[in-house]
Amino acid sequence: MSGWRKSCIALQKGMVGSMSKDIFYQVMQGGNGVGFFRDKSKALKYIKSFNTKVEIAPLKIIERQFLDDSLEDDFYDGGVNWDSWK
Repeated sequence: MSGWRKSCIALQKGMVGSMSKDIFYQVMQGGNGVGFFRDKSKALKYIKSFNTKVEIAPLKIIERQFLDDSLEDDFYDGGVNWDSWK
């Protein structure tokens, strides 16, 4: 059984962790992103509705994290006075 199918079964059985605002789910097919979702359940629903008659590669769900909060608001911008360009 493939890894994404195991994760789909785990989702159906309610074995999924809590949702974080920094987490999103990317549906991948053969290295190409085919969808992005905030909820893993919606990613699973999308996989189930995906056209499998012309399957190129297996679909899988990858958990990703937004990096917005990892950057400081006052990060170093190279000393450029960006206001002068307005």
